[in-house]
Amino acid sequence: MSITSQLSGHGSGYRARFIITLADGREIHRGPIPVANQAAADARAITLEADVIVSIIERDTEEAVDRDNAIVVYRSATAKQIARQFLKRAFLTNDPIKSYRRLKKFNDYRTARGWTVAQTKSQLNINDAQWSRLVAKWVYLSDATRLQTMQDYNLITHVAEDF
Repeated sequence: MSITSQLSGHGSGYRARFIITLADGREIHRGPIPVANQAAADARAITLEADVIVSIIERDTEEAVDRDNAIVVYRSATAKQIARQFLKRAFLTNDPIKSYRRLKKFNDYRTARGWTVAQTKSQLNINDAQWSRLVAKWVYLSDATRLQTMQDYNLITHVAEDF
């Protein structure tokens, strides 16, 4: 990642514009931001870079989950960040099919790595209460009868959308 700044103005009224170029070529533009001088602009660039890194990782993580792809590195987001977001979305969604699919995708990711429950909680920073709620939802949704009912309902609603 690189950051460049342009300073404009004079006297007591300077403004800085920043261009942050990510490793994958994406550019993030920020500014104009009021600064006192070039040293203040340089200091602001350092804090701005940290803020942009956090927001880009969050955005890339959300995009990876929105795309519903496999849990792998996506742009600036790590696979662990994406796995944690899959769990969060699976737990918070009211659509049982989407919730089930995300939980299943996460479980496949976890078992492919051979993670135990303790390792999973540690790797993804999940506490006991969160884990208990996730397991309860997974057990409920993965019941064969419920799963078949959800799949049947999903099929019926897709047919009904054609009307």
